[in-house]
Amino acid sequence: MSTASLRRALRNGSRHEQAEAAVELGRHSDSASADDLRRLADSPDDLVAVAAMFGCWLLGRDVPLQRAAAALGSADEETMQAAVHALCEMGDAAVPGLAALLEADSPNSAEIVRVLGDIGGAKAQEAVLRASRSSRPELAATARDVLEDWENGDED
Repeated sequence: MSTASLRRALRNGSRHEQAEAAVELGRHSDSASADDLRRLADSPDDLVAVAAMFGCWLLGRDVPLQRAAAALGSADEETMQAAVHALCEMGDAAVPGLAALLEADSPNSAEIVRVLGDIGGAKAQEAVLRASRSSRPELAATARDVLEDWENGDED
């Protein structure tokens, strides 16, 4: 799809077309779409907002991760998977923001720990280790599971 077609889809498409266009414009480094992507990052539709946030990040923009972290707990499987994919693809760049959300006691802390487990690396491990000492039993148990998976060399 051409950049012009992607821009039209970003502005006027269905939620799926907007989400796809947001990511593709980011991958195409189409900085002319940055304002539209920033606007859509505030969309009431979580799928569109997460895709737009990721598109902005692909363009090299700093992005807040709260919306993507919130989408990790979405009842909509597609939205939840889009958030996991975006955060995992961001990799190490997402870890400080996710760790800060853990420290702030995000309502989706267990899901954040699982994503940190998927990202891996020393900084993610440090955040998961801190979470394993949480006074919140579900969070601590999830973090211990992630740490155990790492020890056992499990990928999932």
